[in-house]
Amino acid sequence: MRPSDYEQFCQADPVFYDDPGARDDAQSLYPPAVAPVPEGWRRSGDSVWVYLHPDGQTLPDQGWKVHVSGTLDEAPEIIDIVLDFCHEQELSVKFLRSRETVLKANSKYAPRGSSGKLLTLYPRDETELHRTLTGLEPLLAGRRGPYILSDLRWRDSLLYVRYGAYRQLYCLDEQGRTVSALRDANGTLVPDLRRPVFAVPEWITVPDFLREQIEARSDAAPEDFPYDIEKALHFSNGGGVYKARDRRTGEVVVLREARPMAGLDHRGTDAVERLHRERDVLRRLSGLDFVPALHEHLVVWEHEYLVEEFIEGEKLERHLFTGRYPLLRAEPDAATLAEYTALALDYGE
Repeated sequence: MRPSDYEQFCQADPVFYDDPGARDDAQSLYPPAVAPVPEGWRRSGDSVWVYLHPDGQTLPDQGWKVHVSGTLDEAPEIIDIVLDFCHEQELSVKFLRSRETVLKANSKYAPRGSSGKLLTLYPRDETELHRTLTGLEPLLAGRRGPYILSDLRWRDSLLYVRYGAYRQLYCLDEQGRTVSALRDANGTLVPDLRRPVFAVPEWITVPDFLREQIEARSDAAPEDFPYDIEKALHFSNGGGVYKARDRRTGEVVVLREARPMAGLDHRGTDAVERLHRERDVLRRLSGLDFVPALHEHLVVWEHEYLVEEFIEGEKLERHLFTGRYPLLRAEPDAATLAEYTALALDYGE
């Protein structure tokens, strides 16, 4: 696992390092997770999702899924609206079971490819897909939610679309790992890639009403962003950190990106609010020689950026622990231990 993956095990319990699924969220379950199901429907669930499926209905193995986004505070109302629509239209659906799971799914180090998904709807064909999008759009007008990076956004709504697996099928990827799978045009199982960018399998024909959205998305790319990205320094669900160059001056800078309503901390604070705090602190500390200079604060499309001074250097953790840490070697001598201890104490002071 990546170091960031360990955070979920730390959050599972205030005292113990534990399985993320072991955390008891019974106190924050949403009412539809426990209320009686409508007649003719059945419910199942796991530690994350609640599934509702109309009796006698068979879904295809794969197709165009509709994902519904929503903020932590508005999630209960959005779930109720969408479930009422699904019951009326006899649409299979799943939703995050509790406030706790919504918080986890949108946390800073949650998987970027799936973050933001509050509900998933399973239309059986393209006609039902279009009816779902046009029917739900006005019902959710005025609501807010994080952008789902893996999907195509339907107009300016909380609705997102992605072609993917409906039923759990598996295959091996190029690294030999077992992953979710789709059937290609020949019926062969291939990985159902869930990356933080919208993509369509090459054998799938995009419906005309979705193609219009793809073209509109391409036309909306900002042309006046004055920085060229040279390198990604860090990624999280809250946004990226980039080494960039100012086209106007040629200066190398750091761009700190924040996605609204995403990258939540344990209090529910999103990445944009934390970015504003960092901006305000950098302004207060401006002029100190050990604080990076803040050049500007930009809002581009729906994301916000701080442009900061780029300072050459090495991460302290790498400086202290990569190659220098004596306990990485068997039986270090006393002189090596003493030297490292002095170095660590010096940095601590």
